Amino acid sequence: MTDVEFRLALEQWASTGCAQLLGTIPGGSGICRVVDVPASKYSVAYVSPTEGSFKEGGERGNWYATHFQLARVEARITGSCIYEYSKMNQTTPVLDCHRLPALIVSAIYADKDLPIGLYAKSHVVIDVVRGLLPQDSWSGVYFPSRREPGGIVMFDRNRVAATTVYTGDHPPRPDEIPEG
Repeated sequence: MTDVEFRLALEQWASTGCAQLLGTIPGGSGICRVVDVPASKYSVAYVSPTEGSFKEGGERGNWYATHFQLARVEARITGSCIYEYSKMNQTTPVLDCHRLPALIVSAIYADKDLPIGLYAKSHVVIDVVRGLLPQDSWSGVYFPSRREPGGIVMFDRNRVAATTVYTGDHPPRPDEIPEG
């Protein structure tokens, strides 16, 4: 599906179904991030301005996975990295792109390995949604991974409260994650 065909299909659905995308990430949910930097350069406070799925270049936000294996696969990290485990401080409103029609999700998925334009369709989703839903009705985007089962949540930690409870050079063992 071309980007133009995609936009037309999305706009047609969104004109009546866009509000269906509003969902939440429950407070206390664990989120996983891997950062491909040496420990000396790592900072939990870093918020990326780099383009990615559901985030245009210059927009601030980091993405987190539902588990570390997914975080590594999505980031395409094969060597060492920093593992960060955080918990959402409160229930957070998001655009839940798992709720998009299958045709739209499939078109986004199909572009996952393009050399350029691999994020174009997800950017169209944000563009269309911004024209239909108030910006203050959502604080991030939760979307299906294009590489393996699971979900990714993207948000700006300067706008959404989350507490980092673990960082290290290996995934945390259950006893390394504080309760609560």
